[in-house]
Amino acid sequence: SQPKGVLDVPSAPGAGSTFDVYLAAVAPQSGQAPQAAPAEGGPGNASILVVDDEWAVTELAVQVLSELGYRVTGFTSSRAALQAFQAQPDGYDLVITDQMMPELTGDKLVRAIRVRRPDLPILLGTGYNEVMTPQGVRELGIAEVFYKPVTPERLVQLVREALEASRADPAGNGSPP
Repeated sequence: SQPKGVLDVPSAPGAGSTFDVYLAAVAPQSGQAPQAAPAEGGPGNASILVVDDEWAVTELAVQVLSELGYRVTGFTSSRAALQAFQAQPDGYDLVITDQMMPELTGDKLVRAIRVRRPDLPILLGTGYNEVMTPQGVRELGIAEVFYKPVTPERLVQLVREALEASRADPAGNGSPP
């Protein structure tokens, strides 16, 4: 079965961060370690760039998606992620980024990526108190905005849907919403 759990990282300037990890208990069968189920139709076949300034969030996304066969590169610095992208703009099939990050917010990162890859599917994670208007989402060409914390199952679902939509319409010329 797929990994199950939730990672919640409440954080406030000057107050620090609390890492709350909730994992479902899994009983190994016949002494074997539990394994993640492959993506529908086989293991993942895409290169994914994950960007979140919270190390634990990035690490969890990298782990969950890597276990499904995706090639995942994670960054906690949006500037470092942008440099890696600019060095190999055709090296990624999907970007997953947080909105609220120091140095370079998610929307600014998306705008910089769009200069080189206007067709690249992008998933944007945001907190419930952060506002991203539908018009802003459309202007940035974001495949999906999701609210954090996100479960591993939902993350996998979002990735599959974004990649499938991109493969069905590689030029990003879908019908307007």
